[in-house]
Amino acid sequence: MTIYEQNTGSLIAQPDRTVATFDSGLIRVDQEFVCTTASAETNRATLAVGSTFPGDTSPAIDGLVIFPSPQESRTGDGLTKFMVSAYGRATEQFISNRYSTTSTTIRSSYVESDLGVPTTANTENFAIVSAYSVVGKIAIIEDDGLTYAQLNLDPEFGEPLAVLPVDPDNVIEEISRSTITENAVSWDGQIYIRTVTTVKIGKTYDNGTKLVAFYSYATPVIGIDFSTSYGTFTELGINVSIPIGNPINTI
Repeated sequence: MTIYEQNTGSLIAQPDRTVATFDSGLIRVDQEFVCTTASAETNRATLAVGSTFPGDTSPAIDGLVIFPSPQESRTGDGLTKFMVSAYGRATEQFISNRYSTTSTTIRSSYVESDLGVPTTANTENFAIVSAYSVVGKIAIIEDDGLTYAQLNLDPEFGEPLAVLPVDPDNVIEEISRSTITENAVSWDGQIYIRTVTTVKIGKTYDNGTKLVAFYSYATPVIGIDFSTSYGTFTELGINVSIPIGNPINTI
C-alpha cells in the first residue's frame, strides 16, 4: 500500500468508518489511521487513552474521546496502522424504557376533635399512595456525575399519582401540607439538597371528629442498575422512584 502525505509524518484517516449508537445515547466510532513507521512513535502519543479522536467526530455532541488503547500493526512497506476506537454521546438526555407505578399503604395516626385537637390514638390501614417509577439508560461524562434535574422528567413525575382510601366508602380530604429542604447523599456519594413534603389527610365522621393520617414524599431518587465505563464516558442503567413515607404522629 502506498500513501501520499500532505504533511510529513501525518496520520492519515482511512475511508472505512463505523459508528455504533447504544440505546443509552452513547456512541462508539471505529476507524483506521495510517502513518509512516518512522513517525509512529510521535503519532502513538497522540492516540493515547483519553485523547481527542483525530478524525470526524460527528454525530457526537461533545466530541469523541479515545478508549481503549488503539490496536497497532505494521505493514511490510514501512507503514504503521492504528485501529482507533473512541466514545461520545448522541444525546445527554435520559432515555426511558418503561414507566410503572408503586404503591404504599398509609396507616392512620389518631382521631382529632372538631376543633383539631388530637384525642385518641388510632392506627389502621387508611390510604394507598401511588407514584410513578421509571427505568432507562443515560450516557454521562464520568467526572460530571448525575443529578435528578439532568433527567429532565415531567414536573408531575415528582408528585404522587393518586391518594386512594383503603375503604372505598371513605372520602379522604387533604387537611394541610408542609415542605422542608434537607441534605441527602446521591448514588455516587455527592451531597445534594432534597425537598420533603408531608401531607396531613383525614376523613370526617358524622360527629365532626376526624381520623387523621400523614404521608410524606421527597425529591425522586436515582438507583443504579448497572454502570459501564468507557473511559471519559459512562453508560448507566438507572431506575427513578419517589420515596413515599408514613410518619405516624402520636399524641
